[in-house]
Amino acid sequence: MQGRDVPFTLNLHPNQVGGLRQRLTCWLTMLTFETRCHDLQAQLQAISAGVKCVRASQSTPQLLALVLALGNVLNSGSARADAKGFRLEVLLELATCMHTARSLHAHACTLHARCMHTARTRHPCAGAAQARGDQGHDH
Repeated sequence: MQGRDVPFTLNLHPNQVGGLRQRLTCWLTMLTFETRCHDLQAQLQAISAGVKCVRASQSTPQLLALVLALGNVLNSGSARADAKGFRLEVLLELATCMHTARSLHAHACTLHARCMHTARTRHPCAGAAQARGDQGHDH
């Protein structure tokens, strides 16, 4: 066999190639970069749309105030009562809250009654409504 008839073989072990891991990672990044950028852009657009929706919402502040008030009712008598605010992570805990429907209903009724009482006593027309004999709906 002459030299040109012998097939060329490369017998290198992966450990013999310097920086192999880094080189392969670089190639993978180059091959998937555009797809990853496109996916990230879609996720950022979704987050941006959600932020715009929350900022434009008129009910979000009311909902957060209700969560704060309900939390204060649930925490009454403890060091956490009468909180002025809460961390947003608390909203995630609401989904896993293990209170019974009856307990939540009772607390909601108490909260509703307090709100109605406060509205009657602080509202500028409260005196006129009482003079007419109007009764608020207490739960």
